[in-house]
Amino acid sequence: MKEKESMAAIFEWQWLHALALAVMLPTLWLISMNCGCFHRGELWGISTWNWFWISVEIPIAHLYIWVHYLTTEQPDMRRIYGTAG
Repeated sequence: MKEKESMAAIFEWQWLHALALAVMLPTLWLISMNCGCFHRGELWGISTWNWFWISVEIPIAHLYIWVHYLTTEQPDMRRIYGTAG
């Protein structure tokens, strides 16, 4: 696969993820501020409010790592190890 095609394939459906995040994060924030259910309880000394935001941030971090790997690490591995990399 050519370099341009591989870059296009990486971002082919990412607009959908960005749209979902743009809709879901403000909605979840509004629910969490008005519900009150996120402000009760804790696990291992970490409040439910913090667990909620940790669960939102983890997929975002994984997406960043995936894009970083495909754009920087994978081309280097192919150059060093060939198709076996």
